[in-house]
Amino acid sequence: MKSPNGESTIDTLLADTVALPWADLERRPFERGDVLIREGDEWPGLELLAAGRAVLVRGCHAHEQVLGVLHRGDALDVAPLVLAAERCWFTVRAVEPGYLYRLSAEQACCLAAQSPAFQRFIGRALAAQLGRLAQLVHDLAFKDVAERVSSWLYDEVAVLQPVHNGEVGVPRDLSLRELASLLGTAREVVSRTLSRLARSGVIRLEPGRIVVTDRTQLEALAHRT
Repeated sequence: MKSPNGESTIDTLLADTVALPWADLERRPFERGDVLIREGDEWPGLELLAAGRAVLVRGCHAHEQVLGVLHRGDALDVAPLVLAAERCWFTVRAVEPGYLYRLSAEQACCLAAQSPAFQRFIGRALAAQLGRLAQLVHDLAFKDVAERVSSWLYDEVAVLQPVHNGEVGVPRDLSLRELASLLGTAREVVSRTLSRLARSGVIRLEPGRIVVTDRTQLEALAHRT
């Protein structure tokens, strides 16, 4: 997430927060597979992803639906702060090692009442979550599987740095089951679709990553042009 001047909003927010004498940010490392927050548990406070990636999940009985992928600068669950709720709305599970910063619920509420900059950050974080969910609903309703896979890759490319020659490597850290859940299809269909995109020259499948070789064609397939 970037501010209008190109700086990372998490860096700006952390700098502003650390400057407050009463603010106490907790740095919390995590490993792949760790559950960072769990749906229905007491909300621990505002948590900001500083490094690594995670999936946003909601469950029903024995099933779960992956709702999106979180990246550096994303808030894990901002809804309880906005709505004065006590419980987490989502489960967030790490898909690669990293760390986050936590501001206690009490301090987050105080900061939200006192800091216009913090209020703007919360507004952007909530808008990002709503936008992510709206895009998911749109894709599931109106796009076929190939378009959904392309749309997911397109969104991942937008937040990752080029590897070389303009190519971008998307980490293959989501399991096929998680990716299929996010895209509303079966694992076998996701696998076949990725292979088809590779044969057409849009991507290259490598151990541990998917390299996007033709961003223009990917954008067209994702219907973002």
